[in-house]
Amino acid sequence: MPSFAAAESASWKMAVDMSEVRFLTSAGIGTLVTLHKSCRAGGGKMAVFGLAPEIVELLKITKLDRVFTIAADRAAAVKAAT
Repeated sequence: MPSFAAAESASWKMAVDMSEVRFLTSAGIGTLVTLHKSCRAGGGKMAVFGLAPEIVELLKITKLDRVFTIAADRAAAVKAAT
């Protein structure tokens, strides 16, 4: 189980920058899902931004685009997570 100390210290309100991610394994997807669930359980929200087209397509294929809040940029993600 990954440590989400930063998320907890931010009251479970997270804007996740994915701009450097070009490939996402099942472990990475699992970590995002776990973080999302932890944020919701902690009374917060999570939004992701900076997604490469390949990652957007992956989220659509897995239907996670319906689960995650996908924002256009950092400002929109911060606003969506608060």
